[in-house]
Amino acid sequence: MTLSTKHASLLACAALAGGLGLAGTASALSMTDLAQGYALAAQAAPKADSKTAEGKCGEGKCGADKATSHAADKKPTEGKCGEGKCGADKSKAKPAPAAKKTAEGKCGEGKCGATDPRTRVSPAHPLPLPATAVGLGLRRALLDDLEQAPPGDFDFLECAPENWIGLGGVMGERLRGLSARHPLTCHGLSLSLGGSAPLDVGFIDQVGRFLDAHGVRLYSEHLSYCSDDGHLYDLLPLPFTDEAIRHTAARIAQVQDRLGRRIAVENVSTYLTPHAAMSELAFTTAVLQEADCDLLLDVNNVYVNAINHRFDPVAYIDGLPAERIVCLHVAGHFDEADDLKIDTHGSPVVGPVWALLEHACARFGPRPGLLERDFNLPPYAGLQAELRQMRRILDAAA
Repeated sequence: MTLSTKHASLLACAALAGGLGLAGTASALSMTDLAQGYALAAQAAPKADSKTAEGKCGEGKCGADKATSHAADKKPTEGKCGEGKCGADKSKAKPAPAAKKTAEGKCGEGKCGATDPRTRVSPAHPLPLPATAVGLGLRRALLDDLEQAPPGDFDFLECAPENWIGLGGVMGERLRGLSARHPLTCHGLSLSLGGSAPLDVGFIDQVGRFLDAHGVRLYSEHLSYCSDDGHLYDLLPLPFTDEAIRHTAARIAQVQDRLGRRIAVENVSTYLTPHAAMSELAFTTAVLQEADCDLLLDVNNVYVNAINHRFDPVAYIDGLPAERIVCLHVAGHFDEADDLKIDTHGSPVVGPVWALLEHACARFGPRPGLLERDFNLPPYAGLQAELRQMRRILDAAA
């Protein structure tokens, strides 16, 4: 991606985050290449104010005022996962047990128990959502609207488990009430699947208990890294290399084995690539194959990256393995420039993203779709209109 003055503030932000994240890391993830990539970005970018009007740098909050965002929601009451607290002292975490073998194999081999090949889920867990199900992100600012929503507005809700694990009192009770009335999916923020620091198995166990307690239909995480010797509060890009494929896939398999269920990974928005020995499409499909996991396809992220890195979003979607796509996300973004889009989840979904969603559904059929809106929340009627738009697209492809 060509660096220019008008993009300097965002790239400087990403470079700083990348530099912090690489301090003291191992070499297992081609981190030398990663560091060099971020160092070049930092050198090329002149000093500038890194704040954008409302955007997130790398889907985090670099340059955003945390006091006016939902970043506070990302800190569980029991501590921060990236600091090894996540409600459990790592030193006291139970060691990972041997992989549970079944007649068909282990979860890291894509078999998570006695799996029905038609549904690819364990009988011990809830069935997948209907293909035309429409969902909405569960945000605390929306609780009143979600509790009072008439039947048919949405078919499921999605939350970040980090924001709710261990939460009691009124808020915990409200979550239990919603999950009892509506199917729940979870979209994680803290596993750091591509990172070099060891996975926090204590936190993974907490997530597993949360998923089971609420009958969660799908658990997904980001195909990125977000921690090293502490949490970086951002979703940072991985190098597109064979080494990174093997490293990340092995960690995904470890998570699946620990949870005893398949997970999905989400394609993330990026603003530079540390090292690209291959395309994002080739990297993503290789990780899915190597880890034998599923894909949560974020259509807005495809559009954002296609603009930022100058590739064809339709060709990207056409190249994905349809059998691994289990859910779709759409959201709004911020137009920093004609050739730079920032994924913010803070504005309505734009026409080109809706068109790309239509193409995706025409390409591989409908999948459960979720509308993400994290801040700058409109009146609930505005979200209802977007949910109806998504439902029309999914139903038309059925």
